[in-house]
Amino acid sequence: MSSGLFAEWIAYSNVEPFGDAFLDTHFATLEAQNYNANRPKGKRAMKIEKFKLHHVAKEKFSGKRFVDGFKRVLKVGGHLKE
Repeated sequence: MSSGLFAEWIAYSNVEPFGDAFLDTHFATLEAQNYNANRPKGKRAMKIEKFKLHHVAKEKFSGKRFVDGFKRVLKVGGHLKE
C-alpha cells in the first residue's frame, strides 16, 4: 500500500468510521436512543458521546505540529534528507 493510499484511508476513516470505531458509534447511538426514549421526565437527553467506549480527545489542529510530524515520518523512512 502506498503512503498516498494510506493517507486517503486515514482521511476516509475520520469521515466514515469502520471497524471498532464504527461498532462503538453504532452501539452508542442505539444506547443513547434507548436511554433518551425512556428517561424520566425533566431529565436531560444524553448525547451519543456519553455512551461511547473509546473516548478520544480531539486536539485543536496545529498545522506546525502536523508538518513537523510528517517530516519526522519522512526522515525515518529515508525519504527526506536535510
